[in-house]
Amino acid sequence: MSLGAIALLVYDEIERGPVPSFEEQACALPKAWLERTRRGFYEPRSGQISLLPKTPAYMASGGDGWSHSGPWPYLQDVPLVFYGPGIIPSYAEVTEPATTADVAPTMAELIGTRFDAPDGEVLGEATSLPRTPRPRLILTIVLDGGGWNTLDMYEGDWPNLARLMAAGVSYRATVGSSPSVTPAVHSTLGTGAYPWKAGVTGVPVRDEDGEVVDAFL
Repeated sequence: MSLGAIALLVYDEIERGPVPSFEEQACALPKAWLERTRRGFYEPRSGQISLLPKTPAYMASGGDGWSHSGPWPYLQDVPLVFYGPGIIPSYAEVTEPATTADVAPTMAELIGTRFDAPDGEVLGEATSLPRTPRPRLILTIVLDGGGWNTLDMYEGDWPNLARLMAAGVSYRATVGSSPSVTPAVHSTLGTGAYPWKAGVTGVPVRDEDGEVVDAFL
């Protein structure tokens, strides 16, 4: 794949001597980081350069808060919980890998229909019970920015979520793409496609005329 317009490693301190080439810097990054960045890049709407600072990346976001956007594990690892007595089995935590792209096809399976998700797959542990009749409604609750990094830091302070995890099917999932911001991830939840196919890449995006606009608008 071409990394020319996708990834750039920014060093906070460069030792004296030749500066590594762009290719050397990019190829020095973990493969998972590059793959998540690639999945988040859609040329008509993305910026021309993605910055991947050294971790931890405390870059201001919105009202001078901490950003929860990036390919690093401490931002990518998120809880994914399916709960529904009589519909969802009580597996508790499942060790199989999962991403946000798996949510849409899994929901489709739960309501008895097929959905060809470009990047996601049905999570069999959550759909293993026979269901007659099918659920008429599925409620999706998103803890925006509430990944495992936050939950582990405040262990014991989320008893309601812990009860849902214990009585349902819970995954230590990953977002799967970067930037891991609200418009992009919510689009993945609904389409089963990462931004490289869904087309929603961030909060500021380019419109059809090339102007930078707000994705929410």
